Amino acid sequence: MSHHIGKDSCDSELKELEDKYYRRLKRGEYKTKRSDSNYRCPFCSGRRDYGFRELLRHADRVGRESQNRDLREKAQHLALSNYVDKYLRPKRVSHSSKHDSHRPLMSDDQGRERTPHPALPNSGDKYLLPKHVSDSSSKPDSHPPLSDDQGREEVRQLASPNDEDKAAKRKYVSDSASKCESGPAFRDHQDRERLHPPGSPNFVDKYARPKHVSDSSSKPDTHPPSSDDQGREKVQHLAPANYGDKISKPNHVSDSAGKADFRPPLKDDQGRFVWPCMGIVANIPTEVKDGRRVGESGSKLRDELTTKGYNPMRVHPLWNRMGHSGFAIVEFSKNWDGYKNALMFEKHFELERRGWADYHGRFRNRRGNELYGWFARDRDYYSREIYANYLKDKGDLRSVSDVTAENDRKDSKLFSSLKNTLEVKHENLKKMEEKYEDTKLSIEDVLSQKESMTSLYNEAISKMQQDVRNDFQKILLERERTKHDLEAQRRELHEREKHLHEREKHNEYEIQKLKREKEMNEKAILEQKKEEAKALKLAQEHQREKENLHKKIFELESQLDATQAVELEIEQLKGALLVLGHMDEDDTPESRKKKEEIREKLAEKEEELEDLEDLNQTLIIKHKKVEQELEEGRKELINGFLSSGTSGRANIGAKRSGGAKASSKGKRALLNEPAELWHFKEDREAAFTEGIDYIMKSWKRLKSAKSSNAFVFG
Repeated sequence: MSHHIGKDSCDSELKELEDKYYRRLKRGEYKTKRSDSNYRCPFCSGRRDYGFRELLRHADRVGRESQNRDLREKAQHLALSNYVDKYLRPKRVSHSSKHDSHRPLMSDDQGRERTPHPALPNSGDKYLLPKHVSDSSSKPDSHPPLSDDQGREEVRQLASPNDEDKAAKRKYVSDSASKCESGPAFRDHQDRERLHPPGSPNFVDKYARPKHVSDSSSKPDTHPPSSDDQGREKVQHLAPANYGDKISKPNHVSDSAGKADFRPPLKDDQGRFVWPCMGIVANIPTEVKDGRRVGESGSKLRDELTTKGYNPMRVHPLWNRMGHSGFAIVEFSKNWDGYKNALMFEKHFELERRGWADYHGRFRNRRGNELYGWFARDRDYYSREIYANYLKDKGDLRSVSDVTAENDRKDSKLFSSLKNTLEVKHENLKKMEEKYEDTKLSIEDVLSQKESMTSLYNEAISKMQQDVRNDFQKILLERERTKHDLEAQRRELHEREKHLHEREKHNEYEIQKLKREKEMNEKAILEQKKEEAKALKLAQEHQREKENLHKKIFELESQLDATQAVELEIEQLKGALLVLGHMDEDDTPESRKKKEEIREKLAEKEEELEDLEDLNQTLIIKHKKVEQELEEGRKELINGFLSSGTSGRANIGAKRSGGAKASSKGKRALLNEPAELWHFKEDREAAFTEGIDYIMKSWKRLKSAKSSNAFVFG
């Protein structure tokens, strides 16, 4: 109950808002018309230009069909639709427009005056609609309301058909008339004439109008329905709800139709059947059990009909207060196949003389236990049998033209819905294009920022590289200075050697000792040169391959400096000891004590020198081991690239040096050529660290992609 109250309040609020905006549009507060052919919706922010029909469709779609709009926006577009339809419709000079100017005005739901459509009947015309049209609002499968523009367009097309439609309608009417004369309805009428001949009290004329029809209606026509009648009936089906008040319900159809006696169909109802197609099975054998009548189940009867090829959807037995009534409704599918199966079902029972006419004929008291069946038509729909109520609840009376018109209407509605969906898609596409342009501009800004950041980064890297080169030059200058100092010390020792030779020629032992010192000094200088060459080579190798070796080179240089300093101190102590031994002829306690101290210091320095040499040797061994490991790793990396094959798109790979031709001997020679790690993109020899970085990047890329082709080395 609260749901209905809320719905009524929403409808009333929608009408109030619609009247409010309609009055504003009439006062000219909103500008809609831009030129003779261009219009604009004043309530949408897109500021898009429309034609007259496009604007009318847009207002109808937003106001009536859109579910995602709020109440105010729907009211605005409904008011716009009414205003555009009444005041902005383009004027066309024609005979119909002249006649339309004299037509009476009708009012819509809001009390505003509207001009009736030229295809619709005037208020003075008397047209009758069948019950399933006038009462369609209370049935679940009634026609949904069409928009004003769609209704006007379809009414216009149906009211003024072209030559092909007229020819098709004339052919269809002639075929329908011939079928009706040879069909079961015509045979039923013959049976009734045979049972009740003309002149009898129960004689019924098949073209006579019932007595309860008022005399003010049009006179009954004795001819079959024409194509114009069918067109008028289709117009009545598709007319908008605003014009439904001018069309009345049939006088012969009342709410108590189920209780009245069976009446033959009128002229307009000939050829009508119950839709969805249904069949009636009568004279089902029943028996009394526990005070109630029981009969066969619907599923068993459905299986029997299915085996005969009629393909029923379901069979529904009808029950009353006594139990099984002996009747069952056979429901067929709601399409032309179901219609075909229903006709075959009826034809089968008619061929076996167990149809409707046989069931209601003169021998109805001799039915026996045979089943009777027929196609449910208007005679059954208006009968007083138990199945009439079921037919009224589950179906409506339709003709082939009605079903065809309904299918056409559904196709038209589907086309309109798809067209509206296409318009929405176009609007979404425009929004996406705008978003694309915004995203494109933002991406261009990001790319420009990235380029500026990249240039700044490259400048910083070049500056760092320049600083590293400057530091390396400083180290080389410091090494040269140390080398000159050592050369000066060597010359000084050489001069001291000469001086000692001149002063101590008589002491061969000292001379030999000085020679050994000289040799040791020369060896130290040679070792220093070798170490410097190794240090320079290691520095160059470090700059190409690995930065960690630079630290070890510095350690070796510092250790070498310490060793040389210790050796220099040892030589100085030895020289001082020799000087004291030659200069001090007197062997005094002070001189002996001083000599002992010098000897102790000399011994300590020699031990320190041995420790430093051991440490130096250890570092050299470690350095060689590291170099060997690096060389082995480099060879293993090259072998891995050779065994796995180098792709043409790879930047790093293995390359054999030499230029052997592609012959059998050339191939063997090429295999014997040494391979080296090569940077194909820059066409140079690649560093070991570059190969390792390339392998790690390839491994991470393959791992992230979860590929089964792993980068494996043999």
